[in-house]
Amino acid sequence: MVWMHRMSVADVISFAVQTLAVGLICVFAWRRGGPGERFSGGVFGLLWIIGCALTLSGPGYDPPLSILGDVLAGAAFLYATVRYNRLWLGLGLIAQGLQLGLRVLDVVLPETPGAVVWVAIGVGINLMNLVMMAAIAGSTIAYRPPDRSAQQP
Repeated sequence: MVWMHRMSVADVISFAVQTLAVGLICVFAWRRGGPGERFSGGVFGLLWIIGCALTLSGPGYDPPLSILGDVLAGAAFLYATVRYNRLWLGLGLIAQGLQLGLRVLDVVLPETPGAVVWVAIGVGINLMNLVMMAAIAGSTIAYRPPDRSAQQP
């Protein structure tokens, strides 16, 4: 994991843009989505805030905590996919599983593979974050509230 004091300007801009995107997606899901989208967006946003706080805390950050965060986010996507029958959130679950695999690979690989491998892992993790945000947004757009007029009093 790259800590803020070692980040380049491009890394800081990417970090800020992704944090803004997560905030917008979570607000969109909370305002326009159903219960599954609210739950997934809330958990994803909460875990993002915790991850940002750990990243900003400095070099004492423990990588297994990010793995635990990925497991919790995956469990939240699984719960929302099954409980609320949202196929879009299933896409988020798949992306979360891929991100978990990349994080584990990041932790277990020795320091010698080369810069290309580390860049590829970092890009893959960021792409999976974008896929999860797209899954939450897609599920929110596809959500249709139940028709109350068709129900009998």
